[in-house]
Amino acid sequence: FVPSDILNLLVVPSSAKAAISAYSVPSVLEIVQQDVSPEHKKRLENDFKTKYKEANDRASDRSDMEIDLHMHAIVDSQVGLDPTTMLELQLSHFERMLQIGIRQRMKKLVFIHGIGQGVLRHQIWSRVDSYYPDCSCRSADPREYGSGATEVWIGERAFR
Repeated sequence: FVPSDILNLLVVPSSAKAAISAYSVPSVLEIVQQDVSPEHKKRLENDFKTKYKEANDRASDRSDMEIDLHMHAIVDSQVGLDPTTMLELQLSHFERMLQIGIRQRMKKLVFIHGIGQGVLRHQIWSRVDSYYPDCSCRSADPREYGSGATEVWIGERAFR
């Protein structure tokens, strides 16, 4: 796993895009390994497993999905998590939900990230641009989501 701030500094030739797109998303346990107690780690891992199972079940009969990336929607308790860990959890959740969307052959995913300082939004757009060449981003409908959401459109070639 390459930390997100280092990832932005890398220049990747287009010939290496396929290899990079196959990188694995870190588990919740890997992200919070240094930051929380073993009991808290176990609870976080269980929260994520439940959310991904629900997402897989929900996704199978839809062409689009809305995913809330706010921390309160991802974990039950943020106690003991520093801002870097929270961002990594949000990005891990984003990656996993995007992969579920691709596997389920969805057309559009709406990621609700909030306004904040724009760090999460920037990371989403950067990752889609760098690792998912058959997907594209655009700001979600401001009448429905305000300016705190991103639509990720999944192209046909992503399903291969």
